[in-house]
Amino acid sequence: MSRTTLGDKPNHICGDWASYAREYLERDHPVRRAGRLGWRADANPSPRGNSNSPSSTGSTICTAVNELARQPMTPLRQKLVCRVKPVPLP
Repeated sequence: MSRTTLGDKPNHICGDWASYAREYLERDHPVRRAGRLGWRADANPSPRGNSNSPSSTGSTICTAVNELARQPMTPLRQKLVCRVKPVPLP
C-alpha cells in the first residue's frame, strides 16, 4: 500500500491516488479495464497529507485521461520494435 499522498501520520492503509484513478476510469469505461498505474511510488503529488487528497488526485488523473480519449487518434501501423542497449554504470 502506498502512502505517497497521505504521508505517514496517521498510518492509514490506502491504495493511494492511482487506485482511485483506476476505479474512476473503469467506472467511466465499464467495458475496459484500466491498466496498472505503476509509477505512483515515484510521484509526490500535491496537495497531499489528508484523506481527501488521494481521491481528488485520482479524479484529476481520470479527467485528464478522459479528455485525451475524446481526441482523434491515429492508429499505429508500423511494426513495434524493442531495442535494448546496455549502459555501463560506475
